[in-house]
Formats: sequence, C-alpha cells, structure tokens
Amino acid sequence: MVRVCEHKFEYEDPNHEGYSMTEVDLFPAVGGRGEAYSLRRNLEFDEVYEIFDYLHEEPYSNEAVAWWGNMDGIIEKANELEEAATGSGSFEYSHSPGLYEGCPDGWEY
Repeated sequence: MVRVCEHKFEYEDPNHEGYSMTEVDLFPAVGGRGEAYSLRRNLEFDEVYEIFDYLHEEPYSNEAVAWWGNMDGIIEKANELEEAATGSGSFEYSHSPGLYEGCPDGWEY
C-alpha cells in the first residue's frame, strides 16, 4: 500500500513554483501508452491535489492535469484508475509521523 497524507505534499518544488516537491507515481499501466500519471499538490489552491501526466510536453501546466480534487477524492480516483489497469488499487490515506513533520503520532487509517 502507498500511504499518503497532506503532510507529504507541503513543500514547494523550487524548480516548479506552485507545485509540491513530492509527487507519487501511479502504476505504469494506468496511463496507457504515452502517458504516465502521478499525484501532486497544487499549492496555488487550498487543499487541491492533482493526477497529472508527467510525460506531457508541459507537465507543470493545467493541460497536463487529468483529474483534481481534495485528498480523499484524488485517492479514490487513483485507486479507481489502478484497479481498472491492474486489478487493484494501492493508495490509502494514512499519516507517517516519523517521516513528515506535522503528522499526528501513530498511523491513522
């Protein structure tokens, strides 16, 4: 399982202003040929996460965004895409206090 929470996406990418430094890839089979999907946070908006095609000619643009929404919605969509492509989804919402500053103590499922 890939555990994600909002704390994983707090830091801005110094090379791509407005986007989180952390990006989490979906299984390669999800995007199909010529596409490769990943999750990121759009820091220009409050609590907006995106599934985007990082093989797009301009991956750090709105044109590369396939889906967007809040954390719960984007995890649900990522799992839906993975299930359609591979038979199972790999994402769940959970905190990792040992890895990310600000995460509550203990795992939250």
